[in-house]
Amino acid sequence: MTHQLLNQQCSRPVRGCQSQGPRRLGARHLGGRAFTIVEVLVVVVIIGILVGIALPALNGMLSSQEQSTSENRLGAALSVARDAATTRGQGQDTAAVFTYDVQGPMRVVPCGKAGDLIVGGVRFEIFTPLGEYEPVVLPPGFTVRGYAPATAFDSGVWYGQGSVVGSVLRYPRGRGHWVFPETSFFDHTRANVGDDRQTFMVRYAGGSGQVVGVTSSEVLVVLPRLASDARDAALPTDLRADQTGDLARMVGRLLTDPQFSGRAAELIGPTSSDTVLARPVQQLALVREVELANGLGAQVDRISNSLYAVSPGDFLPANPGGTGLTISTAWVQGASAERINRWIEGYADVDPSAGGTPTQATTLPARLYIVDRSTGLLRPMIVRQRN
Repeated sequence: MTHQLLNQQCSRPVRGCQSQGPRRLGARHLGGRAFTIVEVLVVVVIIGILVGIALPALNGMLSSQEQSTSENRLGAALSVARDAATTRGQGQDTAAVFTYDVQGPMRVVPCGKAGDLIVGGVRFEIFTPLGEYEPVVLPPGFTVRGYAPATAFDSGVWYGQGSVVGSVLRYPRGRGHWVFPETSFFDHTRANVGDDRQTFMVRYAGGSGQVVGVTSSEVLVVLPRLASDARDAALPTDLRADQTGDLARMVGRLLTDPQFSGRAAELIGPTSSDTVLARPVQQLALVREVELANGLGAQVDRISNSLYAVSPGDFLPANPGGTGLTISTAWVQGASAERINRWIEGYADVDPSAGGTPTQATTLPARLYIVDRSTGLLRPMIVRQRN
């Protein structure tokens, strides 16, 4: 009987005693049924589809966030300059001055009027950075251009024919242009190439904070070059733009101290490499530089990170040892000023040589603003065809 029971027990299928294939052994080892290759592939395909759907939405969200950040910082920069104007007295104007470093980013520097300088019978208003305020930095890739009416170019000096570009006239006369801050495209090792440095500002009247339009006087902003080359080592430290800790005080001393006033034109005049010629504007364009380049069929320069072409090995600043480098050219590659104007203003045809009447897009590629004269705040601008 015992022998029969033992035989019956051994004849029953016992899972633990049966031999199983490799796949099922693996499944039991993993604690459940294993996935087949088909199932794994299906999961991978589903994940790929979800990523493909989510990635553009994520990129769009990040792009929108960067755009919003740029707009907020631009508005904040103007507010800082305007608030500073309201705390100062009449005649002590302030300005939001736009600058562009060699490789970016775009900065908006709060500045204030520090005095007046007469050179060759021409009066220049001198502005210096307000030390109590930090410059506002825009996110990488974003730039700002200011709209200058045709009359702003009448003198032939502002955005004229500087030594950097030789005989090339970047902004043809007879119409207005969206100008770019050319504050770093010059030879930092020379002391007298200030005519290569141009920019624009949004200016506020001291006391009232109201926006100041085009003025008859020229404005020079003291923004020291970085190199120490070609500087007078005998000058006191507080009269060296690259060393002083108080540019406004330096300007005041140069304008009033008989011992040094004779050198004011040399050190802070229109040809000084430590100054930038500026004019006020009231219309601004916030641009993503790569989108502008794509719209023009051009490329963003890999050195300048803008449309300005800079020769390899020739970009600044100078190295700490004081040996400077020279920018050999600094003009827009593959895009004329007229084509840039058309793209910013939303014309579908950016090539002026194509003929015909260009049409404007329903959605502008750039964000355009006008600075309200009374409040100093940015307002979206509706673009109409310019003459």
